[in-house]
Amino acid sequence: MKDLLFKDITIKYHESLQLVKDNERIVFLSKNLDEINCIVDFKIENNTVKSINIKPRFNIDITIENGVYIFNVNFVED
Repeated sequence: MKDLLFKDITIKYHESLQLVKDNERIVFLSKNLDEINCIVDFKIENNTVKSINIKPRFNIDITIENGVYIFNVNFVED
């Protein structure tokens, strides 16, 4: 798993996923950069996360353990 710290939120994600982000959104792409697997939108107020909207595809498993968001995949393309 790869790790990312975003606005004091720890995110772990599968090695096969590529990541693109800005100040309010994280996008998880397939390893070939040809599919969007998940979009995570953050509502930020006063530099604090007020809400998180997660839009996964069918092949993404999301788990939250001890405040850590974990994004895993059901299968990895060749």
